[in-house]
Amino acid sequence: MSVIENFGKIDATRQYVAILNANHAEDIRSPKNKEIFEYVKERRKGRFEKVGVIIGVDVGGIVKVSFSKCNDSVGDKFNVFEGMKIARDRILGVTKPVEVPLCMERQIRQFCSRAFRYFKGVKKVEIV
Repeated sequence: MSVIENFGKIDATRQYVAILNANHAEDIRSPKNKEIFEYVKERRKGRFEKVGVIIGVDVGGIVKVSFSKCNDSVGDKFNVFEGMKIARDRILGVTKPVEVPLCMERQIRQFCSRAFRYFKGVKKVEIV
């Protein structure tokens, strides 16, 4: 099993994703301060649970934003590693993009404005 290091720190998520998807290990490895993410949470049974993830990656002056959300109607459980893998694959173009669900539009808009503030000097944000 290979270990992917991110500037001296072992990142378990990237390591897991690289093991699952060994062909894209080099693409998944991004330098420090080039990627941000946020969990999508919904209220279930009186408390908030993670149901998805939104990721933003700076790719040559353009921030690409992607997401992954579990399907509640079928009874899916959210897995952080699988969610990050799906969102990163959409950014890389491995899987085809899907439309943003209505329940996530507001949170993705807020995330895009956060990405503008986080990545200084970025001119464009793309939702993939």
